[in-house]
Amino acid sequence: MIDKRLFKLPKAKIMLAMLAGLMFLQAFAILGQGIFLARAIVGSWKRQPFTEIAQDVLLFLIFYLLRQGINWFQKWYMNRYANQTTTLLRQQLLNKTYDGGIALVSRIGTGNLVSTLLDGMDEISNYLSLIFPKLIALAIVPWVILIYIFTLNALSGWILLLVFPLLILFMIILGTAAQSKATKQYAGYVKLQNQFVDALRGLSTLKVLGLARRYGNIVYKNSENYRKKTMGVLRVAILSTFTLDFFTTLSIAMIAMFLGIGLINGNLILYPSLVILILSPEYFLPIRDFGNDFHATLNGKNALGQIFDILAFPTTPQEDQLSSFTWNNDSTLVAKNLSFNYSHVDQSKFTVNKNAKMSGVVKKKTMHKTSQHTADELRNINLNLTGFQKVGIIGPTGAGKTTLMRILAGFLTPHLKDDNFTINGQTLAQLNQKNWQNQI
Repeated sequence: MIDKRLFKLPKAKIMLAMLAGLMFLQAFAILGQGIFLARAIVGSWKRQPFTEIAQDVLLFLIFYLLRQGINWFQKWYMNRYANQTTTLLRQQLLNKTYDGGIALVSRIGTGNLVSTLLDGMDEISNYLSLIFPKLIALAIVPWVILIYIFTLNALSGWILLLVFPLLILFMIILGTAAQSKATKQYAGYVKLQNQFVDALRGLSTLKVLGLARRYGNIVYKNSENYRKKTMGVLRVAILSTFTLDFFTTLSIAMIAMFLGIGLINGNLILYPSLVILILSPEYFLPIRDFGNDFHATLNGKNALGQIFDILAFPTTPQEDQLSSFTWNNDSTLVAKNLSFNYSHVDQSKFTVNKNAKMSGVVKKKTMHKTSQHTADELRNINLNLTGFQKVGIIGPTGAGKTTLMRILAGFLTPHLKDDNFTINGQTLAQLNQKNWQNQI
């Protein structure tokens, strides 16, 4: 449930070491808080004067303030780290967008890219500021408390130890279900973003064609589907919270029952029993916080995963093999066996009809299917252009006309890297050439 790429973020190791030290200190502050609170309560139960329990009360307050101070410093430190990291990620994403160009934007969608750069960064900042402290607290605090409880009463320690894996199991099951639903919800969110941007860009065209009302109904249906998916995520999150609260409350009640029986039978004394009862909720607190924050940060987790994928998107550097080239009436462009397809494609057909001096037979290709967005597949496309001609590329919507134009402009790179193009006898693998694009 934790993306391993998180640990490759800048200064992640330093941050984790800092958090580990803070959590160890916080665990001992929790122990001191519970111990001296129990001693003060036992002293009051025995009707000791305040002067005798004043030291215990003072030490309780010191450990309490220490714990709150650690929490404040941890939140400040993690907010600072999250803001610095998201600023760096935003800059890397912008640089990647400029490097990837149309190929990258076509893959992830304009609306999705804009939303990731704006709202997505806030979600990621919240995710980073919460997930690391909760994860480190879960790995350290319960076990320090458990070791101390074992020194006081082995039976209570075994009850706590046996319930903990059960909570982990239920959290994994429900967390997996929540992650699956959240992923579908996020996909719907991405679709809604891209559709909204497309609607804004084509609003005037939709009105001219009389399709505005029909397109509005499509937007309404997609927004309703997104709402239903969001409610599904909330149902799983609420069920997970109920499960954690139920089992933690049940285990604490069992411990209280055994401690009460031991006190009645005279097998236990009040002070260690009270310490165990005070520390038991603290033992379960990290896993409850982790479970609640896990659901609260799912969107941030999905947004960060998408940014990692975008940053790993392969880009083709611009070349300068045509530095002395100028297109004129005698210039020729020959393209052989061009092939290209986007990562996510839909069912469609691709047709190229030759017009003017474009050569090659009609190509029909069957598209693959996906739930993301429509894109085109080009395979074995051949072109032979000379001079300043007027050339028409004809095909239905989604056939690949824009994709072919982007390849010819050098914005997209064909899959086969060798001998795709020949310009005035010079062989090129791709048209992402500085001088070529300047003339285009």
